Amino acid sequence: MPESPKSRRRGRVSRIALRALACVVAAFVLLLVAGLIDNRVHRGETLRHIDVGGLDVGGQSDIELRATLTGLGPRLEQLPVELVGNDRTVTTNAQAAGLTIDIDATTSAALRAGRGRLAPLRWVIGLVHRRASPLVLKVNENTVRDALAPFGTPRDDTVTFTVKASTIVVNEGHEGIVGDASTVGRELLASARRGDAPIRAHVDTTTVAPTLAVAERNALGDTANRASANGVALKLGDTVKTVDAATLRSWMRASDDGHDYVADPSVAQVAALFTGTGGPGRDAKFGVFAGQTFIAEGEPATACCTADTASRVNTALHSGSPTVDLAFVETPRPKGREWGATLGVKELVGEFTTRYAPGQPRVTNIKRIAELTQGALIEPGKTFSINEFVGKRTIEKGFVSGGVIQDGVFQEDIGGGISQYATTLFNAAFFSGLDFADYQSHSIYIGRYPYGREATVSYPAPDLKITNTTPYAVLIWPTATDTSLTVQMWSTKYATGAQTAQSEKPFAAACTRVVTERTRTYADGRPNKVDSVVALYQKEGIDCSGNPTPGATTTTSTTSTTTTTTTTAPP
Repeated sequence: MPESPKSRRRGRVSRIALRALACVVAAFVLLLVAGLIDNRVHRGETLRHIDVGGLDVGGQSDIELRATLTGLGPRLEQLPVELVGNDRTVTTNAQAAGLTIDIDATTSAALRAGRGRLAPLRWVIGLVHRRASPLVLKVNENTVRDALAPFGTPRDDTVTFTVKASTIVVNEGHEGIVGDASTVGRELLASARRGDAPIRAHVDTTTVAPTLAVAERNALGDTANRASANGVALKLGDTVKTVDAATLRSWMRASDDGHDYVADPSVAQVAALFTGTGGPGRDAKFGVFAGQTFIAEGEPATACCTADTASRVNTALHSGSPTVDLAFVETPRPKGREWGATLGVKELVGEFTTRYAPGQPRVTNIKRIAELTQGALIEPGKTFSINEFVGKRTIEKGFVSGGVIQDGVFQEDIGGGISQYATTLFNAAFFSGLDFADYQSHSIYIGRYPYGREATVSYPAPDLKITNTTPYAVLIWPTATDTSLTVQMWSTKYATGAQTAQSEKPFAAACTRVVTERTRTYADGRPNKVDSVVALYQKEGIDCSGNPTPGATTTTSTTSTTTTTTTTAPP
């Protein structure tokens, strides 16, 4: 039977509908396949159109997402929070209330968003619809506890000692009122998850007792009183000071955890008991023994007491020891032993010896000045002066009257004879290659001294001054016997001096000027240096102009034809 026109029309419509449906299904399948491919391509990243906290984080990696979430932190300051107690309400913000973003949990949730079962379908839906991933919060109970401060009062957990009638009394402490931070924290998180605005939590408070009960505190006080009942003896060097029980207890306190006593005097409190103990120390000094130099003294300054003084007292008290050994605090002297070791005083660099008859008063003076200057040190760049170092020679300093040259004649004066010391020192310095800042020869040559190479000294002038131009210190070490004086110079070999020439010529009417040449040879090989010293000699009782000196005695006899003048010196 032939198909009717109506049937043919219905068949055409059905075929068109089927083709359209097939196209739709094919397109949807293609989208699902594209979603599968896109999910694989963007593995490790958030999917498109993912929102966290109102921000589009689509396509971000783990690191990028964490950076984005960190930037959201300040937004918590804009979220209002209400803490509601029985008698008050405190308004603050989420950050101050202890709420913070849980970066790990929020990142994990955002990376999972749109994935899992039906992921391709979710991807297709995400093309036209934005998807929110939760902003996960966490709570810091310590911050919550701070936020609850207006709802309570802190307990007094401190343990303090007070000395009353010479006895330690311990305080009782006070109860406190605190909010339940744990419960409040949970309520804040729950309210935030619900999206409450403002975020709200109810505050319940409880009373808390001090950590240490009254009985425990009293027991601690009893223990501290027993331990300090007999006081303590403090020993510093050879000095012992007794500290009575009342004073000792004033130094005591509870330990930081309140479970023990601590003796904790300040250094100043202990030092007040040892006023005058210790000393300023001494500069280093050099000596010579058996042909070797050594450093003596140089002790540091000492005073009470080292920084561990309180620890020493506390340890003794806990161990039941009746005596505490304290230690001096030491302050090194600028010129102590360490300083002395850097000066290079290690070897003999020059010496000279002169001799004299024994038993004369001048020998006493020579021995005395040798004793006073033994160990004198000339530091690099410094000058040694006999008059500055020894001062005026007096009976009080151990000097006696001896022969001197004064006003061109021989006389007697306190300290007479020490010019032999000056001459001996002069020659020791001459051969050690040292410089002379000031010197003067005897006005009358005396045969026991080297001709033209000697010096005299009186007070305040003339003086003998020796300058050390070497990089090392120079130690002066004179030794005197009954018949001779030797002056040694100890240092590090730098230069040696030798007499290489001498000349003399008349000076004025009645004097002789002697020039002694010295050649200095340097240990480091630098070129030799030539210099000279000068002596000026006159005749006894006659000055360089040929006139009698003020110290001479003049007598005149007259005859009929001549007048004769005789000049003599006092004996």
